[in-house]
Amino acid sequence: MSTDDEKVLLWAAIEDDAGLWETEWELRAVHPDWADARVRERARDLLMQFLEADLVRLFRCQLLEGRRVEIDRAEAVEMLAASASWDPAGHDEPSIRVAATEAGEAFYARMD
Repeated sequence: MSTDDEKVLLWAAIEDDAGLWETEWELRAVHPDWADARVRERARDLLMQFLEADLVRLFRCQLLEGRRVEIDRAEAVEMLAASASWDPAGHDEPSIRVAATEAGEAFYARMD
């Protein structure tokens, strides 16, 4: 059985390359009464679990230039821990984004 939080975050990674800050926004909609630190901690924990299970990958993106470079797992763990990775980025700024893998999409399809 999966949680609403898992469904929300995995869907965000399927629907589009979601910025890390956007995953916080998605959880904020589910938990409007939670403190900001709790929302970020929950998003970070779930994304870490998804990364370990090969359900998502993290990317360094430069939207205006159309660049999208996969971040290896060790660096992805560091990026999830770094506060600056969660800051909203402008269209001309590099950002850290999360995207579902094929395994992540299949997992989502099987969720309750």
